[in-house]
Formats: sequence, structure tokens, C-alpha cells
Amino acid sequence: MIDEVFQAFVRQYPDAKLTAADQPLPEADFKAQKHKHFSRRALGGAIGIIHNARGQIVLAKRSGMHAGWSLPGGTVEEGEDFSIAFRREISEEIGVSFG
Repeated sequence: MIDEVFQAFVRQYPDAKLTAADQPLPEADFKAQKHKHFSRRALGGAIGIIHNARGQIVLAKRSGMHAGWSLPGGTVEEGEDFSIAFRREISEEIGVSFG
């Protein structure tokens, strides 16, 4: 599935420059994040690509242990639909509400 998504992206944006970034997470931070998600009964994550007609992609700037740029998204809470979680996360992270 990931390969199919990557190939579709490259077909749609042949001039895009793709860069891989690896940000190792210290074990203590990983355990803290794991505990946080398990205690909230997180069902998974909702993340998406938002782009305009010119192909520019929206990124969210994160701080703390996840400092850096990433696609907007986050945790799907218990009892929450993935599409609702995505809309909520977009509103929380970049201040945009839609449909």
C-alpha cells in the first residue's frame, strides 16, 4: 500500500523533490508517548495531505519531542470516526475548519 501511494505521488508530482528524514526518539520519550496513547485508548492516527491547485502541501510545525515539520494529523480518540478526528486535528494544528 505504501509503495502504491508513493508511486501515485510521484506520478502526480514528477518534479517534486522527496527527502527522507529520520528523527530518532529516545527510549524514555517513546515509552511516555506509548503510555499516553494507551491510557487514552487511542484507536490509531488520522493524517492527510492537504494541497492547493498549485500542488503546495500544508505542513504543521511541531515542538517538543516531535519538533520539526510534518503532515497535520493526530490521534483518533475512542468513539471517534477517523474523518472526524482528521477534521479536529486540522482545526487544532493549523486553525482551519472545513466540511
